[in-house]
Amino acid sequence: MDWQQFFNNFGVLAGFCAFILFWLSILMWMMVDAQKRGLWGWVWAFVGLLTGPVGLIGYILFWRGRYAVLPVVEVRDALIRQTSENKRATDQLEAEIPPSEPNKPPEMPLVPPPIPRQYQ
Repeated sequence: MDWQQFFNNFGVLAGFCAFILFWLSILMWMMVDAQKRGLWGWVWAFVGLLTGPVGLIGYILFWRGRYAVLPVVEVRDALIRQTSENKRATDQLEAEIPPSEPNKPPEMPLVPPPIPRQYQ
């Protein structure tokens, strides 16, 4: 087998795989966005798969503007945003507080104490 032919075929295969992954990611976005708006996500992913870019453009132009995001999704996104902000505030407070020294055991003297005279 000629190496040049192999690399030409490999480039075509790699480009085809990249295109398939790109298109699958667009289909997943269509599905998730449709579900957020109360539409059937799997149906829209299937329509996008069959029609290609025409289905994507049609979804964006006609359906995406007509259906608002469900209130449940808005509440969920607000809770996620609030939790994220609280976490960032906690991280900043922890960064401002200097670390305290751990509890040290009492230091033992190196020389034993002198024995009182009465016991000698």
